[in-house]
Amino acid sequence: MSKIENGRIYEYIENLYDDMKAKDGKYYPSKHDKLVFASAAKEFNITEGQAEKTYNSFSQLVAKKLELRLSRLPKKERQKRREEIFANILKNNGDLPFGDIEGPATEDIKSGLDTIYEEYSNVAILIGKNGWTIPMSMGLSKLDSLIGKKVDIEVLDSFFKKYYDPRKFATLTKHVKRSNLSNTQKKLFFECVDTFNEGRFSISATALITILEGVLSKFGDSENDIMMIRICRYHMDETKNDKKIINHLVWVSFLNFISELYKKSEFDKDEPDKLNRHWILHGRTDKELGDADCLRLFNAIYSLITMMKYAKK
Repeated sequence: MSKIENGRIYEYIENLYDDMKAKDGKYYPSKHDKLVFASAAKEFNITEGQAEKTYNSFSQLVAKKLELRLSRLPKKERQKRREEIFANILKNNGDLPFGDIEGPATEDIKSGLDTIYEEYSNVAILIGKNGWTIPMSMGLSKLDSLIGKKVDIEVLDSFFKKYYDPRKFATLTKHVKRSNLSNTQKKLFFECVDTFNEGRFSISATALITILEGVLSKFGDSENDIMMIRICRYHMDETKNDKKIINHLVWVSFLNFISELYKKSEFDKDEPDKLNRHWILHGRTDKELGDADCLRLFNAIYSLITMMKYAKK
């Protein structure tokens, strides 16, 4: 099962738990566990055992994130906070008597999706602002090396060029080939792959921008929609409201990436340091585009077709 699918299963189950806890007032393991795993098994065409195993595995990763955050607190505050969390977990458990004996919980059990959002939202912004987007093929834990560190375009160029080794780049092209892009878009895409492999980066990057715009426009509510930033902002807000946090983080990176790519810039002023759609497509750029510029566009197209695929499930 892919990392994308694992994340979607965890997200689905965690949202079901939240809905049931809100309806019943507390978490009732004897009732809720069976219901959520049965529902996830049906939704994703897997067994209940697979649903539970996937959820528990992802939950362990989230728990490590929470523990890492606690470890940053001063020792006394850290211990007190651990005791508060543990006490509230017990009091929020409707199958146990602690709430009746010790009094009501002072806070709800924190959703793992909240922890994921808090941990990765800032790095998602930085990734976008520095010319990249989060690929859905990448597990979020891959981004851990960027958290809490200075993130700039040089760091991210190195990070993603290392990530897209020949095998992963071949996977990227395979997914585009199997996608529902038009034959014209696919033909142009693979011509871009050829020019990229030949080291003709300016030709490849220029054509990739047009493909990216065409694919992103399919996420709009009209074939006539050319407002790329508006499209990204809409889906970023929608996925957060729907508690699809993994997709939301991808759209956070996209909004910031597209905002930089489409940043308004007067031609009688200095050309922006970062990739700029207007300067390139209007034939005004004086920059020599490189392999990283092509990769950031290949990566963005790949992320979009992956989101398009899973949006229909």
